[in-house]
Amino acid sequence: IAKRLELEHKESNQGIGTILKPYTEEFIGREPTALLYTMLGGVFGVLLIACANVANLLLARAAVRSKEVAVRTALGASRFRVITQLLAEAFVLAAVGGILGLGVAAVGVRMFNRAIAGTDPPFWIDIKVDPAVMLFVLGLTLVATLLAGLVPALRASDGNVSEVLKDEARGSSSFRLGRLSRALVVAEVALSCGLLVPAGLMIKSVTKLKTTDYGFATTDVFTARVGLFEAAYPDSLSRLRLWEDLVRRLDGKPGVQSVALTTNLPTSGSGDGPIAIEGVAYATDRDQPNTRMNIITPAYFRTFGVELRQGRDFTWGDDANNLQVAIVNESFARAHFPAQDPLGKRIRMGRVERNEGTWRTIVGVVPDMWLEALDDDDPAGMYIPLAQTDARFLSVAVRAQGDAMALTSLVRDQVAAADPALPIYFVRRMDEVIRLNGW
Repeated sequence: IAKRLELEHKESNQGIGTILKPYTEEFIGREPTALLYTMLGGVFGVLLIACANVANLLLARAAVRSKEVAVRTALGASRFRVITQLLAEAFVLAAVGGILGLGVAAVGVRMFNRAIAGTDPPFWIDIKVDPAVMLFVLGLTLVATLLAGLVPALRASDGNVSEVLKDEARGSSSFRLGRLSRALVVAEVALSCGLLVPAGLMIKSVTKLKTTDYGFATTDVFTARVGLFEAAYPDSLSRLRLWEDLVRRLDGKPGVQSVALTTNLPTSGSGDGPIAIEGVAYATDRDQPNTRMNIITPAYFRTFGVELRQGRDFTWGDDANNLQVAIVNESFARAHFPAQDPLGKRIRMGRVERNEGTWRTIVGVVPDMWLEALDDDDPAGMYIPLAQTDARFLSVAVRAQGDAMALTSLVRDQVAAADPALPIYFVRRMDEVIRLNGW
């Protein structure tokens, strides 16, 4: 469709295509997906070890049953019939393992879902043992049967019948485990070592995540989400007054160092759109660069323990009646003002062809704080003051002097004092927000 539109409307659709991807791929991200596939590979490695171990046991059992196999063959059983019987026995073992595995999986899934129930997981996280999982286990059972049972079955059915019967008559057996059994043991040890190394590195990485310096405060920052009903707050001025009142109620309370409001917490995503740099010509909207954008109140950076690199922070005086301003991060400054001082430069969000947006003067530069997920490869972004725009849903961020979650009752009470009908949800510490957005 996009290709046809490009051919039919070259003046407006030239170079415009589509990007299609699964919903989960868009919202889980590359790093968690790679981690999940790594874990799946580790599980398959454990399956190979189990199959090698069972194959060795079946080889030993086949050596004991060599006379039985020889007698069956002597009575007219074909090699295919013998192999089928031995594979059927291996299938029974694999099936018992598969059934036990499903039972463990069902218990594990129930425990996992119970553990994440209080974290408000996205709607598309629906982990369960469904028919697709059943079919997968059935297929895995068949694969395990072949991996563990085929070689012993071939080895057991490959003997010389007369020699086996003679050896059995003398009390010995011509069936020897030999090199194959030793090779299986070596393979088990090699696979075990190969899995232990990445498992150890993964544990080290998870441990390191707890001590990662994200560049902003996490454990002592209380966060929550608050939304305004449009019927109760029909215009931007009434909404701004409510937000200002809420900040005043929280600021200076016992246990509160600072408080700020924001459309999105760090790592929780952000708005984005085309921007224009003053003095740069853009032939069409498609030539404009895109950037991240977050709406914040004064003390946002102080709340997260971030110091400005240049310029000043926002104040409540940065309202609609005064100079329209913006703060950019260092990646934005490097990308759009290389070897220049960005302070005093003007930018605006919106499409050039439609003359959208308001020119904003850059008054500050801050370090990069993750506006998107932790694996965001384009961290450039800008911040604009709440008093110069509008927002109905904001996150509350409160820097605590002690335990951040000890402020839960205080924040709930002050939100209710501002308006008893206001909903407050997603109550958690900032480090929990990071974990949820990162996994």
